Amino acid sequence: MTPKPEEPSSDEPWSITCVDHVATIRLRCNIEADDAFLLRSALSTLTDAGCTELVFELNDVSYIAHSAQAVIRDDSKQRKIRVRGVTSRLRRVLRTDSVQLLEAVIEESAA
Repeated sequence: MTPKPEEPSSDEPWSITCVDHVATIRLRCNIEADDAFLLRSALSTLTDAGCTELVFELNDVSYIAHSAQAVIRDDSKQRKIRVRGVTSRLRRVLRTDSVQLLEAVIEESAA
């Protein structure tokens, strides 16, 4: 089953599309700790919909909170996760955080 693309609302920190079992999650703003629960729920919905791979597009992001990084890292134990468009500022944040997210995912250059 392929879920329909979500219609992003102005207050959502991300938008999601899923094509051929690959979900693309475009982060539109920095992800704070409060977003971790919503992110976990969104990833669970993608699992239920049969999305076996995730691509996070991070072009517009300079910060992802520790708790949200942990959600993504936990999900990488179940499916392939790629990240795209990591800015130099975000890379510094991710490298200094104890979650070590970049070691658990596949990093790609921006599309």
